[in-house]
Amino acid sequence: MNDALDRLASELHLDDAAHERLRLVFGHDCVERVRHLLDQSIDGCGHAAVSATYAVAKALAGRAREAADYAAYATVYAQGGAPAVAERESFATEFAWQAERLAALARASLSTT
Repeated sequence: MNDALDRLASELHLDDAAHERLRLVFGHDCVERVRHLLDQSIDGCGHAAVSATYAVAKALAGRAREAADYAAYATVYAQGGAPAVAERESFATEFAWQAERLAALARASLSTT
């Protein structure tokens, strides 16, 4: 879904066992961006809350890429509702943040090893 993030994750071998901490930190950071949506299901953001909940579950399981996808969905649902999810450009801001954040975390991780 997020081509730039997919490429970066592949280049970093993000799914390797050695990168568990990076996956967990990145998943956590993605979830933090949608944390506020977890308690808004009564005000029209039900889809956003569901996606945010899935993002938390995936992040806790160390499945950072899936957490990022669900966090992006939560953000788009919260901002534009279900119709926005069908428009790929609705994801551009969140996708860019995710790719930039993973790159920054990877740089920081490499500089400390």
